[in-house]
Amino acid sequence: MQNKKQALRRNKSVSSHLSEDFIARVHSYKNKLKRVETMTIEQAISSFEKDLLPERELVVWEQIAEKYIEGCKSNPNWNFDDKKRYIKSVFEQSLGING
Repeated sequence: MQNKKQALRRNKSVSSHLSEDFIARVHSYKNKLKRVETMTIEQAISSFEKDLLPERELVVWEQIAEKYIEGCKSNPNWNFDDKKRYIKSVFEQSLGING
């Protein structure tokens, strides 16, 4: 637990306008997508720092992560390639792209 708090503080000092709760939520969705989404936590936080509407963007990513987890639970035999295809499809759907 201490390491997570230290990481939150470290990221907080770099990302002054994002709250600790916001950063914790970024860690949560990134943890859910860690096998299929390769952006580092630092890159994700930096991206949110630059976003005009970071809360809205984070909600989208949280929804993507939840849909991914639901899909994996419903399809326990998926291999890595299946999961990558699925997350790509979920991401494209979030952008309004019909794949």
